[in-house]
Amino acid sequence: MADQPTTPTTGEVITAPPPPPPKTPLDPPKVFYNLKWHVPPIVIRFKEDADALDPAEWGTIPAEGPAPPEPKWPQLYFDINVPPLVVDSADDLKTVDTSRFKPFPFTKSLLDASSANLEAAEQPATK
Repeated sequence: MADQPTTPTTGEVITAPPPPPPKTPLDPPKVFYNLKWHVPPIVIRFKEDADALDPAEWGTIPAEGPAPPEPKWPQLYFDINVPPLVVDSADDLKTVDTSRFKPFPFTKSLLDASSANLEAAEQPATK
């Protein structure tokens, strides 16, 4: 008798349990490695699943390195047969068509030469 399904009594309402709350996706997903055992790494796609892992047992290697340095302004952008553009800030860069204009690649030798020319120009002229 214990194996037989029970039927609801008259007037009893059967409801399903509420659905679980939606999970927060990780963008991009992270790969976790087990620090204790030799098991294959696992890919975690949701923040709640990553939080449930024991940090003493599971670790991850950050996908990105250190944050890139903030760009210094002004910057020089060029395009063929068009005068170069001097961009003074990140807001000004939003107005530049970066599919056409590219940042000018300054080399160390060019910067050293321009620095020497600037210092020579600042010296008083001697006759």
